[in-house]
Amino acid sequence: MHAARVAMRNALLALDEAISHGEPLDPAFRRLIHTEITGTREEAALLTARLTTIA
Repeated sequence: MHAARVAMRNALLALDEAISHGEPLDPAFRRLIHTEITGTREEAALLTARLTTIA
């Protein structure tokens, strides 16, 4: 789980760096990123709810 979180963080940092250097983002790629982030938030909410019921 930690490795996945670190990989996602590194990918987002690389994306941020590319954007800050003026690299254009294809609209389809931008939509894909938005979809992935939204899905990750939903999954995180479900995992959080599951973890709080375990304790």
